[in-house]
Amino acid sequence: MKWLSVFALAMFLAACSPAGEPQEEPAVDPGVPLLPGELPQPDSTAPPPAPALDWIQDPSMQVILGTYCCGFTTPSYITNYIPDFQIWGDGLYLWTVQEEGSRRVFSTRLTPGQVDSLLREAAQDGFFGWQARYEDPLVSDLPDKCLRISLAEDEKSVCEYHRGAPDAFHRLYDRLAAGNGLSGEEFTPMTGLVKVSPLQGGLPEPQLIWDHPQLPLDAIPEGGQWVEGAALLDLWRTVNAFPWSPVVEDRGQAYEITLQIPGVSLRNPGAR
Repeated sequence: MKWLSVFALAMFLAACSPAGEPQEEPAVDPGVPLLPGELPQPDSTAPPPAPALDWIQDPSMQVILGTYCCGFTTPSYITNYIPDFQIWGDGLYLWTVQEEGSRRVFSTRLTPGQVDSLLREAAQDGFFGWQARYEDPLVSDLPDKCLRISLAEDEKSVCEYHRGAPDAFHRLYDRLAAGNGLSGEEFTPMTGLVKVSPLQGGLPEPQLIWDHPQLPLDAIPEGGQWVEGAALLDLWRTVNAFPWSPVVEDRGQAYEITLQIPGVSLRNPGAR
């Protein structure tokens, strides 16, 4: 019979195959539905599973942080540094705009839905599967650019030194550093810790003549002095205008100053 001849030919071809040689699996057309009991193959291009994107909705909890600091620079700049962007659990969003050596700090408030959307975007881009650090070791003295996300049960930071991070890292970082398309108000701190260092020799021209006799700068202790009100606002404006090396003159003496805002400065001075 004809079917017997076909069967015999198939058996002959199988016997002619080298013993133990693996046979190539037929290609699976992704458009063809899976047969009952057939398992889908993993997609190697898909991002790894993200953790639960729950965050602590508390004003003291920092959920998203972006920093580009500090490399080879002055100690005062590091102390005065305000991160490029910060988002807290209650939705408070601060970002820093650089303007030819000076800076401006803006604030607005995000809804829980907006915070959730940012976290989901990061997860879909693969943030939780990225390396902790990307670097080019052929350069030196540059700052690290870091993005950190803190969830209720997980925390991850991704940093880039010069280059190497995924394009999605830069897209998200740059957008958040620019205010995420939102308008905001200029941020005004309520209190801050000021420290002063007397300058000697060839003094730079001061950016501020001190006009607060109730707080003479030579009376500020080495550990600093908490300030608020008009004195704080004068210092805040001066540090924002000259974050690299702000100089204030008081009664003929020049001082380099630093100003740390609790919960906002990268070097957090802690609670008052």
